[in-house]
Amino acid sequence: MKFQEGREAGAMSSKESPTIAQWQLAQALTALRGGKSQRQLARELDVDASTLVRWEGGETVPREKQLRKVLAHFGISEHETEQLVKLRTDAAAPSWWQDSDVAKAYGQYIDLERVATQIATYQDRLVPGLLQTEAYARAILVAGHPRATAEEIDDLLHVRMKRQEEWESGETLFWAIIDQAALEKHIGGAQVMLDQVKHLQKIADHPRVDLQILPNSAGAHAALQSGSFVLLEVDSPVLQAVYIEAHTRNLLLDHPKEVAAHRRLLDHLRAAAANTPETNSLLLRLINEYESVEG
Repeated sequence: MKFQEGREAGAMSSKESPTIAQWQLAQALTALRGGKSQRQLARELDVDASTLVRWEGGETVPREKQLRKVLAHFGISEHETEQLVKLRTDAAAPSWWQDSDVAKAYGQYIDLERVATQIATYQDRLVPGLLQTEAYARAILVAGHPRATAEEIDDLLHVRMKRQEEWESGETLFWAIIDQAALEKHIGGAQVMLDQVKHLQKIADHPRVDLQILPNSAGAHAALQSGSFVLLEVDSPVLQAVYIEAHTRNLLLDHPKEVAAHRRLLDHLRAAAANTPETNSLLLRLINEYESVEG
């Protein structure tokens, strides 16, 4: 059984839910073709049109020799060629999450998270996965998968902790806006929440983290009806996408209008959320409240 938040990908997925590197390569090949028809380009490259369709759909990856032939046909520079050849190597290699029992849509998100230059998220119910303590994450997974075995929960928890390790070892910038209500839910009990809020207080000082709490006092705000989402940006090849997690499926939306709309939403939320001193004060207040419960 494939577990994790959602079961299928959205606008970015092909029939086989390609990895992000595979999808990026497909997008790059499609962009190179420009206004030419696939049939015309296939004739020029001396390949079957169906092969070109599969390359551009992210269903298959061209061999390195084939890719170099395509890039030479379009006069791509040596530097750009080597970048795309490396991307092709990444696309052909299995991702680490494929050894785990996770849905392909979630694995696709993991790939995108791994190569992202910047990640910005608003979360109205939970602490973002990259900022969760192990105990908090386990409590969420147990509640979300009531029929899962202990081994399956451990597998899912390992995936989440692995994501954190990869972020820690990388250079991705992370901006998180968390609704105060999410931190007032006693997920796992008062001690688990106490440790979780203390962890947020500590990680707020991380040089690659910007953390804001959206206080209850903000009242009605721009995302009140839309809920949680993640905006991810990749520099090379350029890619921007919005990730939305739902009960029955996950969505990865890459249409420019979708990205722009969620970017505007983030701007409104950043303005409404507490600044750094106010966020620190809110976290300290929550710590005191959880300590009093434990005491």
